[in-house]
Amino acid sequence: MRKNRVASSSEIRTHVADFLEKLAVERRVSGHTRRAYGADLARFAEHLETLGLDTAEKLALAEPLALRGYVMGLARAGLARRSQARMIASVRSFLRSLSVAGKLPPGMDEFLSSPRTPGRLPRARAVEELERFLGALDGARPRDVRDRALFELIYSSGLRVAELCALDRADVDLQAGTVRVRGGKGGKDRYGLFGSSARQALESYLQSAPAGGELALFRNARGGRLGVRGVRHILRVRLLAQGAQGFTPHALRHSFATHLLDGGADLRAVQELLGHRSLATTQVYTHVSRQRLRDAYSQAHPHARKAGA
Repeated sequence: MRKNRVASSSEIRTHVADFLEKLAVERRVSGHTRRAYGADLARFAEHLETLGLDTAEKLALAEPLALRGYVMGLARAGLARRSQARMIASVRSFLRSLSVAGKLPPGMDEFLSSPRTPGRLPRARAVEELERFLGALDGARPRDVRDRALFELIYSSGLRVAELCALDRADVDLQAGTVRVRGGKGGKDRYGLFGSSARQALESYLQSAPAGGELALFRNARGGRLGVRGVRHILRVRLLAQGAQGFTPHALRHSFATHLLDGGADLRAVQELLGHRSLATTQVYTHVSRQRLRDAYSQAHPHARKAGA
């Protein structure tokens, strides 16, 4: 039984609610991200409440160990390092916000250190693998035509799955080969591009699926807007049916970026197409593409060949 547990209307939780509102209004953070922040900060608020630190004034006078105890608790809970790092990042952002508002002394967020996480580069699928996967989606049933269009569009435009699901029919311009992404990550609109394969797939899909009264571009079996979980489920089923190696919808986005860079695309152009706010986020894909350069170098340069080869 936890001691000193206070009501959910404690001052700390009020500050959490204000912070989440600020994320929505000022930073235009997506609903999915706000929910993640909310879950992380609810756990942190509960930790503070068990210590009797249910107000910003009490927290400001607390020993650093009170905050470090939260970090140690995450480790004891057996959470993955990436999960711990995300939760700690949420709390640090919250504490900095309270400091800016003058409710906490500056620097309190520095008492929280994140665990070191192993670097994980996105894995792009081979062009040939994706050609086989997309080519096998050649059925004539309405759902076959839909699935071909949605996966062609992700790979051709590099959309996030949530962005794909949020598309309305009016957002797609088949003639121009563009798609308007409304309120992407960071709340900014942008335009994506798609090629001839995606255009043909979309034309077939739109002809086979009259709009009716639904604005959504992609719809589920009940006629409503297709959701993120639905897209992931469809991909799993399709891969299983093909006996193909599993990958996620996001791997199509990774492949989009990597294949562009492999083909000589400018890094900043890829940044714009992906909707990245920071070029550093896009640069991770250059590490993936360097393997292609290394392979080409190893095969072509005489001094790169192994002895006895």
